[in-house]
Amino acid sequence: MYCKNCGEQIPENSKFCLNCGAVVSTYEPEPTDSPTTSEQMVEPEKQKENKGCGRILVLFGVCIILFAIVIQGMGESAGTSSSTPALPAVASTVESVQSGPPLSPRQQQIRSAFENGAQWDIEDTIKRLLKNPDTAKFTHNKGSWSADNAILTGDGSVNYTNASGKSVTETFTVSVITTDEHYFPLFVKLGDSVSVDDRKGVNSLGLTTKTGESIFGTEQSHSIFGDDAANLVVVTDEFRQNITLAEFNRIEAGMRYEEVTEIIGSFGAEQARSEIAGYQSVIIAWDGNGSVGANANVTFSNGQVIAKAQIGLQ
Repeated sequence: MYCKNCGEQIPENSKFCLNCGAVVSTYEPEPTDSPTTSEQMVEPEKQKENKGCGRILVLFGVCIILFAIVIQGMGESAGTSSSTPALPAVASTVESVQSGPPLSPRQQQIRSAFENGAQWDIEDTIKRLLKNPDTAKFTHNKGSWSADNAILTGDGSVNYTNASGKSVTETFTVSVITTDEHYFPLFVKLGDSVSVDDRKGVNSLGLTTKTGESIFGTEQSHSIFGDDAANLVVVTDEFRQNITLAEFNRIEAGMRYEEVTEIIGSFGAEQARSEIAGYQSVIIAWDGNGSVGANANVTFSNGQVIAKAQIGLQ
């Protein structure tokens, strides 16, 4: 079957379109039997009365449908105004329907990774703090989940049995940075207690900052994860991976690689590397948003920006 909103093919009996998030109508009019011979012989006046009643019923039905659509739209507007995800929206296929333009294939992949992976990471992080983790029952506030590149943040509440044997319910907020294989908690708050806050130790792409060297034991501007888990679940798409003129103008001399990548939202590609008299120079390039062939490159010397150039950026 195909979505009537965006035209994409979707599985049979789907309630929502996985491409655009639109509700898939499952209403099918009941077949009407062919009129009998006696019904075909109804007087013209009777037929007019029936058609008039039919029009009234149709108009009444249309009014009901339009009223339902307006009420639904008001409900969706109220919901999204108070809890809008920070980056490509990640909507629960059970609890909510994402309105707006269809998600790109990359954004759909991100949404799937977010739904399937982040919830387990968040729950496992909280369970590590509990005396009786097997008793934990989670309620997730998925409408407020947000994603900043590889950093995923979720909140909700957890009911569990504490060390005294009492049933307790507490709210939680967890930020994790995640790869295909591992995750690392960056911020953990259970109730009123903040047990972890390492958010300044890493940028949203997983690169260690100066503060994070002692936290993660990893040299500045390197990933906090090893090579075996380097595939970060990065919330981006082709447009966001490219550099814009506004982003280029924000890059200043003396900035480090993790600061530049945080501005652009992607890692770029190494073009050249050299080492002379103890100075290591690296040129990193990004494709640009703008005219065909638009691009920019940044030269780092011993990890700091010393030069930049661009062509065709908008």
